[in-house]
Amino acid sequence: MAPPWHRYNGVPSIISLFLQLLILSIIGRVDAQSASGTPPLPAPTRAGPSATVVPSAGDYTYAGCYNETTSDDAAGNVRALAGGNMTATSSMTVNYCLSYCDGSTYAGIEYGRECWCATYINANSQKLPDSNCTDACEGDGAEICGDALRLTVYQRKSTSTNGANALTLQGAGYGVGLALLGVVFG
Repeated sequence: MAPPWHRYNGVPSIISLFLQLLILSIIGRVDAQSASGTPPLPAPTRAGPSATVVPSAGDYTYAGCYNETTSDDAAGNVRALAGGNMTATSSMTVNYCLSYCDGSTYAGIEYGRECWCATYINANSQKLPDSNCTDACEGDGAEICGDALRLTVYQRKSTSTNGANALTLQGAGYGVGLALLGVVFG
């Protein structure tokens, strides 16, 4: 026979439903941690008032804050910076990411700890106001390193003969790059 708090006139009680959901939630967390072998990383730190965007470093110049496109059906649900390398570390800094992506056209930092490298930016990724990228780099709290589903993007300095920077975009699933000449970042 079920305990009196379990059912009321044959209908599961709110307490019973809550306890069942709580148990499932705990089991899900344990399974997720044991499946990966490591506990999930904590949420990134919001940048303090003195944190700033690094304007340029090495061969790269800051291009802006861009949205991620993984949940955008029109973008084919692919990343804003797809087809390249990725690394994640709790020691992330702008220089660390740019060094890791050395040679790639674009380097983007997301969520304070993820570094993405690519030869193009998905055409459906939109440039956002800088205020949308507010996560501090986990390796240097004075630097801005994207946000949740937002990337602090750096572009390799152009080698074009006309001196203008070119932002290379690629449409989802088309495999065709489009260069917009004359777009100057800064």
